[in-house]
Amino acid sequence: MNCPHPEHLVESRNLCVSHTCPARDDCPGGDEPCGLPPAFYVALIGPLTDGPIGYLGNVQRFCEVAGELMLAGYCPLNPATDLLECLVNPALGVGIIQRRTREVLRLVAAAPVGRRAAFCLGTENGADEPSCGAIRELEDCLELGIPIVTTMTQLRDMRGSEP
Repeated sequence: MNCPHPEHLVESRNLCVSHTCPARDDCPGGDEPCGLPPAFYVALIGPLTDGPIGYLGNVQRFCEVAGELMLAGYCPLNPATDLLECLVNPALGVGIIQRRTREVLRLVAAAPVGRRAAFCLGTENGADEPSCGAIRELEDCLELGIPIVTTMTQLRDMRGSEP
C-alpha cells in the first residue's frame, strides 16, 4: 500500500507523521510503517501481587515475557508496568490497578478477531494459592471473546506466519 500523500512520509522510516495530512484517518500507513498489518494485541495475565519480594519477581517475569513478545512483533499490554505508577502515587491500591487491568481487557476485545489474545502466565501466586485477580481476568477474557494462550507456540499458531 502506498500513502496517497507521500509528502507527509518520513522517508527513512516510511511513516506518516503529519497530523494535518488530508488522509490522516484513512491513510493505510498512519503512524506505523505503510503496508504493515494491524497490531496483534496480547494482554498478559497472571498473579502479580505476592507481597514485596514476590511482587518484584512477578514484575520481572511479566516484563521478560512482554519483551519477548515485542521482539516477536506483538503489542503486549503488561499490567506490571503499574509498578512505576504506584511508586509515583502510593494512593494507587490493588483494587484500582485490577480495575484498570480489566478495563484494558475491554480494549483488547475491541481489536479485530485474529489480532488479539490473552497470554496466561499462571493462576497461582507464590504461596501456591489461586490468584483471584488472574482468575477474574481470565473469566473476563472468556466473556469478552478474547482467546487465551499459555505458550508462545500457541500464540504463534494463532497469529500464523504474519507478523
